[in-house]
Amino acid sequence: MVLTNHLPDYALTLEGEHAVFWRRGEGERMAKLATVAATPQPPLERRILISSRAIEQLYEIAPRWDKRLLESLYIEWALTKDPARSEDARFLGWVRSYTKGKAGP
Repeated sequence: MVLTNHLPDYALTLEGEHAVFWRRGEGERMAKLATVAATPQPPLERRILISSRAIEQLYEIAPRWDKRLLESLYIEWALTKDPARSEDARFLGWVRSYTKGKAGP
């Protein structure tokens, strides 16, 4: 949205993790902001959050496995993928697949 800058009455910029809306027509400052907004910004590192409920379900899915090890391995893997609709569901599916047929460490 920042790159296309298509809102009719406002310009949008990213300042850190915050989206800032500016009323169009503020003169010189807007020209500067439009230039900054058109410059591609590196993507922010997204955070992968797993709920405690999902971690509790690991006791049934992978009883002898280290829960924090599985969580950290999953997060490392998930950062290379597109965001999930349900991070918990994808995490639990990944754990089932990863631990299937393997003895816990």
